[in-house]
Amino acid sequence: MTEMPWLHARTVVAWLDAINGTGAHERSMRLLKVTEEAGEAAQAYLGWQGQNPRKGTTHTRGQVATELCDVILAAMVALHDFHDDPAALLTHIAAARQERLAALIDGADDTRRHCPAPIEWIDCPTGGWWPHDDGHDAVPNPANS
Repeated sequence: MTEMPWLHARTVVAWLDAINGTGAHERSMRLLKVTEEAGEAAQAYLGWQGQNPRKGTTHTRGQVATELCDVILAAMVALHDFHDDPAALLTHIAAARQERLAALIDGADDTRRHCPAPIEWIDCPTGGWWPHDDGHDAVPNPANS
């Protein structure tokens, strides 16, 4: 793993801090920037797929990848406002997720619940839409029987 992304993120943070300050409004703007970049990635993907028949194919796979990198970089910048050592936090979280994934892959994690019956979502009588967990809102799906 290279240090460059974190160097770039720290440089952007220092630049934004100097220009925009470090208050709650700026923190929210940095968080919203992640969403903006995610929208641009989605737009690029739709363009790559030619989703809009009027426009046709407007983006490439490489442009989607570039937009995804912008999402990652924006998140790295925003993370500085929520943790004193964002690089260490990301490393720690990634290691924890990897450990959990390894347990799932190896079958060592028996905390997952399995439902043998195919179900469908129904309007939960206690309000809202919920997956079944206590039996009252699960119904067998006859199409999958």
